Amino acid sequence: MKGNLLKSNKKGKIVTSVVLGVMIGAGFLHAAEDTRYTNPKADERVNAESNLSAPVREFTENHDVIEAIRQSKFTGFAAVRQVSVGGNDAKGNAWQTMIKLDATSARLYGFQAQVGIYMSQGTTAPDNSTSDGSVQGSRAIRFNGGGVSDAFNFSNINFGYHLDAGPLKSEIVLGRMNMRSALVNQSTDYGLGGMYKGDLSGLQFSLAYYDSWVTDNIYKSLLTRNWDTATKAGATQFGIGNNLIRVSIANSGSFVKGLSFEATYLKAVHLVDIGYLDARYKLGFMEDKASFDVYGQLGYLYLNDGAQFQVGGATGDAANANKELLSGPIAGQAQSVAWAKNAGLYNIQANLNFNFLEKQSAGGTIGFMGSFGQGYGVSLANGTFKTAGSLWQSYTTYLEGTHFTGAGSKKGTSINVAYAKLHYAPIKPVTVGLDLAYIKGKTNMPLLKKAQANRGISNDQKTYRYSSIDTNNKGLFEITPRVVFKYKKGISFTAEYSQILGDMQMWRAYFEARFTL
Repeated sequence: MKGNLLKSNKKGKIVTSVVLGVMIGAGFLHAAEDTRYTNPKADERVNAESNLSAPVREFTENHDVIEAIRQSKFTGFAAVRQVSVGGNDAKGNAWQTMIKLDATSARLYGFQAQVGIYMSQGTTAPDNSTSDGSVQGSRAIRFNGGGVSDAFNFSNINFGYHLDAGPLKSEIVLGRMNMRSALVNQSTDYGLGGMYKGDLSGLQFSLAYYDSWVTDNIYKSLLTRNWDTATKAGATQFGIGNNLIRVSIANSGSFVKGLSFEATYLKAVHLVDIGYLDARYKLGFMEDKASFDVYGQLGYLYLNDGAQFQVGGATGDAANANKELLSGPIAGQAQSVAWAKNAGLYNIQANLNFNFLEKQSAGGTIGFMGSFGQGYGVSLANGTFKTAGSLWQSYTTYLEGTHFTGAGSKKGTSINVAYAKLHYAPIKPVTVGLDLAYIKGKTNMPLLKKAQANRGISNDQKTYRYSSIDTNNKGLFEITPRVVFKYKKGISFTAEYSQILGDMQMWRAYFEARFTL
């Protein structure tokens, strides 16, 4: 894109005009790419870099702000997804369209401006719904607050400074930004505050403070319990005011060859304390045409005494219910929901990969995840713990999973997952994969509307967990084959079919077309 902007042809002038209009008229833009993750599976996932790490030009003297904006680097994606679910315990189909466009200005005296636009319409988790009205109006999509996943606006508005001082490279970012941590979804989760990141001879360390923040999983968990009230009161634009502090340290193998790790401590004041550690040791052999690695993760959450969500922006019943969420009965409900005072998860896996020829590759993973303590909700978003399987972690996208407002947040819950996955690329553009997962424990996993009707259960949505399978634990087994076709650089197609057997009987067919800048 940078090269296109430097050209003096007509196309370059048009693109430059658009860039100037967005950057000057709207603010600063952030560079990050959203990718739906199929392991550990949820609606969306990102493999994002730090805000200021995009390889953009550096300007000093004899260049002004306009020229720095002209040299902006663009990243992002556009995706269309179609999903159908069925079986004894699920019914529905849906479309989802998404656009994420991010730009980062060139550095001017070390400073950088960033701004981002995010559009999402529809869902990948239909529940007794059809796609008849998914087009949402003529001329353009008419957002009316009808869906918790629908959003369109500027996503990132921040300003940063980059400094190299010998072996120490530093960056500081202030404003509204994607939060950076293994404990969040780095595409959909935002904080308003500041972040520092340093790199000292390969040792990366960072510190972040957010005055107001929210993750997509927590946002949906809190809001959907009071959706009608919240939308009528205009309370969908809320954040969490429990000030969030994060400290992280990581290394990618510069100290011990093949060994990488990340350690994080996160505190949301008057809410939770979370500790997280992951490590990988990798060995190459057969002249680096093959590799073997062992990967482990450990997470622990402690729920503070008297913990409460300090919800800002919501009013009336929505705000009251959210604030009372952790202190006993939920807003007018006779049944008290006991929260896990502490929760823990561990995950260990072995990976073997081969590159037979230049255009062929294959590999596999085998692993086990288990819980300890009173529950298993230990992160701020799904996706932290890398396992296998697609549907069991994403059939609602926010009620199940390992985040601390999901199914594992209830006192007395537990989970054990044995999993394996295989992948084979017969030719470079095509990868065929297979995921297997067996899930057992007092999981408290939610039941969809069709499953509740079949069991004669009434839906209690205000528990934000729905009626669940926390007492009858025969276990769940998932098998998911998939095919990924990367047509050209930046163009890919994914087809996936998931089948769950055991306590729940349901299937999902998923298709995605994606264009990535």
